[in-house]
Amino acid sequence: MFRSDVQRIPKQVFMTTRFPISNALGSHIKKLKSLNSDYEFHLFDDNEVSDYIVSRWGPFVSGIYDSIGSEYFPAKIDLWQYLIIYDKGGVYFDDKSGPVKTLGNLIKPHDQMIISTWGENISLWKKKYGHKKGEFTSWCVIAKPRHPMIKCIIVDIIRRIINSNGLEIGKTGVLNLTGPIGSTTTILDNLEDMKSEIRILKNTFNRKMYFNALTKTKKFSNIHESMREKDRLYSIQKTPIVDVSKVRALVSEYSSGCNHCLESVIFEIPDSEQRC
Repeated sequence: MFRSDVQRIPKQVFMTTRFPISNALGSHIKKLKSLNSDYEFHLFDDNEVSDYIVSRWGPFVSGIYDSIGSEYFPAKIDLWQYLIIYDKGGVYFDDKSGPVKTLGNLIKPHDQMIISTWGENISLWKKKYGHKKGEFTSWCVIAKPRHPMIKCIIVDIIRRIINSNGLEIGKTGVLNLTGPIGSTTTILDNLEDMKSEIRILKNTFNRKMYFNALTKTKKFSNIHESMREKDRLYSIQKTPIVDVSKVRALVSEYSSGCNHCLESVIFEIPDSEQRC
């Protein structure tokens, strides 16, 4: 039995951005830290993200990360955000996102994972799963360390990368391969078995979270680009997201590529302890 005053989700926030930071983004991050002074903030640059994956996750996972083109920064971060939350627990924010008030106003001591829909792609999810609230956000991830849903999301991202034919490009490719369409599929596939371990909110965290610091809503603003500089250019890329030759070499060296053993290769765990 856990004490009700001990929060299971660590009070730490992980973010990454491209440097130099724009004035608008710098102001947002400063205010975010000020409003949540009881949380530790960790802002990673590109090199720190890569170094973390190499040191903590080893050559197979770091090789998968490196197989994603450098022009697809958001896709690389899609993988990193789940790796670091699984490993350390806490909160991941996109650099432009945050709580309307404070994280203390949102996270309860007994929470293990918090997820929320935000109304995107409602018709897709209603048709595919009978799920009427749209996709689950990936711009904010909140969970305790080693949460089984985060593990399943990691496995599925890497499985999709392994199975890539190199044809995924641009924004649509990212959304499906590493982004919120892919992670929402994983969540819906596993939610019934894990619902006792997850608190589900609706409508952008019941209006307690915002996607864009400039508008305090889920919507893009006209000056959204000023916060992210050139990062949005990934959406119009014509190059493949994944270097298939790198991935095939990794699979040949470290794994047979079979679905049932992928989890053990990523997490270095016995087959008997696999869950996804």
